[in-house]
Amino acid sequence: VYDRAALVALPGSLRRRYATRVAGLCRPGARVALVAFEYDPAHASGPPFPVPDDEVAALYGAAFEISEVARADVLDANPKLRERGLTWLD
Repeated sequence: VYDRAALVALPGSLRRRYATRVAGLCRPGARVALVAFEYDPAHASGPPFPVPDDEVAALYGAAFEISEVARADVLDANPKLRERGLTWLD
């Protein structure tokens, strides 16, 4: 599964249902590549919504082994999010 923009597009109230569905569609040993954003929600509201590491663990930890492959500051590559008030975006 390659999730580049689905989970971050959902408000918190819908994420559990989505993650449960994704896990239910996967065979044992399946992998999920999740691209998520993390930023201070006090400075802007989504979408894309921030999905911090602890939430990823809560949503997917029972079904998958979680490892962070990469983390980067991507604010400069997303000027519209800077215009919305973000000061950092990982």
